[in-house]
Amino acid sequence: PPPFELNVSYLWDGVTSGGMTEEGVLTETIVATSEDGMVTLTLDEGTQVLSCDDGLVDVIEVQQVETPPTAPPDHHVIAAYDFEPCCTFDPPISLTIQYDPADLPEGFSEGDLVIAYYDAGEWVLLDTDVNTAANTVTTDEINEFTVFAVLAAPAPPAGLGPAAWAGIGVLGLLLLVILGLIIWSLLRRRAPSAPPEATP
Repeated sequence: PPPFELNVSYLWDGVTSGGMTEEGVLTETIVATSEDGMVTLTLDEGTQVLSCDDGLVDVIEVQQVETPPTAPPDHHVIAAYDFEPCCTFDPPISLTIQYDPADLPEGFSEGDLVIAYYDAGEWVLLDTDVNTAANTVTTDEINEFTVFAVLAAPAPPAGLGPAAWAGIGVLGLLLLVILGLIIWSLLRRRAPSAPPEATP
């Protein structure tokens, strides 16, 4: 058996454990899901888990943040979780958070949900996969622990449809015709008139 063990503890319920070497390398994959199914951490076999001062980590704790830091402009915090202690992962691990579409305020798009982490007073957005069928967001870019949140951003304005583009094309053609008539009329006015014929 491995000489050390890593325990992932969700403070509101159970613990998931897995073995690791004395260098902090996991000897098995750990998939730790909270009892309510809202948060899942996936640490693959071979991942090195070290504290921020390069020591071994034996317990990871996760708890919900009731009053998260203010969201960036035009964003809204859906849910936030604090992951402790300060530790690093090589390679990065996966974090999946479940959300309730009913929590999205008016004007926010389910497809634009993103996981972000809080660092030095600001939120940093991560590449996020949104599964609207399962109502989950997932990122594979967790290389260090801090506060993580699901943020919602307003949906971009809808693009113009084919009918709108067709209308713009017709309008543009009419403008070109009108411009051509104006230019033709100006040129005709400026054209010198023919001299009168001489009387014999």
